[in-house]
Amino acid sequence: MLNDMADDNGNSVATKADVAGLRAELKADIQSLRTATKADIESAKMETFERIERSETTLLKEFRKWSSRNDAQLKLHGARDISYDQRITLLEERVAELEEHR
Repeated sequence: MLNDMADDNGNSVATKADVAGLRAELKADIQSLRTATKADIESAKMETFERIERSETTLLKEFRKWSSRNDAQLKLHGARDISYDQRITLLEERVAELEEHR
């Protein structure tokens, strides 16, 4: 691309056409890099979103397992509370009857 002209030190001299050609090549290279970088960024974003979604799904599944066990325990304790309430009510009624017969 450089012509055969040389300066006083023997270095080749670039013409305006040489500079314009290099400038065009650089612009094309920069555009290519921009396009590749944008594609890489988009790919990384998608991968990140997919990882977040998998993590959320895993967390929600585990939370659901935990809450199911917790709900079962609460129902069991709730049934026990009802049973205790019924027994206390019966005892209160018996005490009330005994106090009436005194």
